[in-house]
Amino acid sequence: MDGLYSPSWALNELRRSSSAVSEPGKLCVGKQDNNHRKNSFENPNFDDGFSFVKLLKECAKKKDVCKGVRLHAYITQGGILEKNPYIASSLINMYAKCGMLSKAREVHDELRVRKLDSWNALIGGLAQQGQGQEALNCFEHMKCEGLSPDFITYISILKASGVIECLSMGQQIHEEIVGRSLLGRSVLLGTTLVGMYAKCGEHDKAYQVLEELPIRNVFSWNALIGGYAEWEQGQKAFVCFKCMQGEGLSPDAVTFTCILNVCSSIVAIGIAEEIHKEISSRGLLEKDVLLGNALVDMYVKCGMLSKAQKVHDEHFSRNVVTWNALISGYAQQEQGHKALNCFEQMQRKGLSPDAITYVCILKACGSIGTLYKGEQIHDEIVNRGLLENNVVLATALVDMYAKCGALVKAHSGFEEIRVR
Repeated sequence: MDGLYSPSWALNELRRSSSAVSEPGKLCVGKQDNNHRKNSFENPNFDDGFSFVKLLKECAKKKDVCKGVRLHAYITQGGILEKNPYIASSLINMYAKCGMLSKAREVHDELRVRKLDSWNALIGGLAQQGQGQEALNCFEHMKCEGLSPDFITYISILKASGVIECLSMGQQIHEEIVGRSLLGRSVLLGTTLVGMYAKCGEHDKAYQVLEELPIRNVFSWNALIGGYAEWEQGQKAFVCFKCMQGEGLSPDAVTFTCILNVCSSIVAIGIAEEIHKEISSRGLLEKDVLLGNALVDMYVKCGMLSKAQKVHDEHFSRNVVTWNALISGYAQQEQGHKALNCFEQMQRKGLSPDAITYVCILKACGSIGTLYKGEQIHDEIVNRGLLENNVVLATALVDMYAKCGALVKAHSGFEEIRVR
């Protein structure tokens, strides 16, 4: 039967996957191996690890959990999960990348023999999803099973330590890395170590580690600059930005995003405009939506709404965050009509407002006293179920009614928040 988890479906996927082998620039295999693959495709119990690993990586990249679940079912039915450790780690990684951490842990826990690859997949997934403490717990469990960390393990644990600002664990890992003479052998490991100290607010130590790295690249500098930006140490971020360029390294979109965030926090208009020119000359705005958002947000926070609008209009890839930055700017400057105009344009473009959009637009409604529009927005919010457990949005709603003179509705909304 050609059902949801049938062998025929899996075999078709494997055939499709292997067809890339003969394409130019793809991995080539020998004639004998090709014959083996051809014969194996005719066998419903086909257990080619290479093909399954490739398919699971594709699912992880596209976050296609439906296809990943079907592959998992076929792998389980064929009893091949334990035969190839890379299949197990790829399966765990796929679930983690798709945000299904409990499923990733379930696959890992059910393995009869847990190897370093499967632990790395689980720890890395937890760290990437912001579950820093869980990642550290798994790390300790892994060591109890007698496994020694490798570069990948250390990188994930340093990320986890940075996420929860666990400096003591980060320092312990730093000592282990130095003791095993690993730091000079991986730029990525050194960069992650810089990032861990920066996220923990230990910027002097982060800079010291950066200085001691035998090879520094733009990612190493970004880790430090991003740390300064996050902790609102604008002047130090600018100094690092200049030092990086002095080493002949060209800033990328991440660097510029961090520096624009710094510019908005200290209102450094001159520097920001120079960076804007460089970004435009390199055509980066068309390629990176986050960078465009940061540029709009910077001009808004510096009170330059006309420039923010211009960048917004020229920004090819606009998302909800881009619109939110502009709507928020108009609302804060009490230009409610312009904020409402942007809100309506955004909806006409097919973008769905989020809670932040609604908070901003309620503020705009209150500033110009448009009760009718505010009530429309209220209905939208209720229909989408966004008021549940969102005190900020509920407070914005109360504030809007109060400013529009609808005190009975404002009091009713206030009582609901108090009960909540």
